[in-house]
Amino acid sequence: MNDLCDFGFICTEPRMEGLDTMKVAKDDLVLVALNSDEFPDSITLDEAAKLPFIMLTEKFNIRTKVLDEFKHAGYSFNDLNTVFSLDSMESVKASVQKGYGVSLLPYMAVKKELYTKKFKAIEIEDRKLGYEIYFVHKKGMDSSIVEKEFMERFKEIGKRSFC
Repeated sequence: MNDLCDFGFICTEPRMEGLDTMKVAKDDLVLVALNSDEFPDSITLDEAAKLPFIMLTEKFNIRTKVLDEFKHAGYSFNDLNTVFSLDSMESVKASVQKGYGVSLLPYMAVKKELYTKKFKAIEIEDRKLGYEIYFVHKKGMDSSIVEKEFMERFKEIGKRSFC
């Protein structure tokens, strides 16, 4: 809205006038830990609340989604065993890799670490955590021809090919 960029991707539906939005994907939140026998393959939400959690800071909407899930189960932030909160997904991933705790992160952010077996995914029984991803741009913006072509092309193929 302040003309810092022409378009972007966000993980919550925007509620601002003046933005065109298009839902392009859905991603899962995955409870990840260092790939070791220390952590089980599947746990309950009550058991997850007791694990040492590495959280993202308040600037991430994903944190709100995580805390809301625990809140629905009767837990407040103070009830969780939060080790610390960090301001980037990369720093959270590095902390998980060092064995400092577990974290709920977007699958897209930890896909490589899961594939290479650096992390293991811990299933939270009876829970499917996810969020939607939106493509956004300012209505009526004065974009270059290339930007306009990109946005139109993305709208055509985005829903089919966004991974």
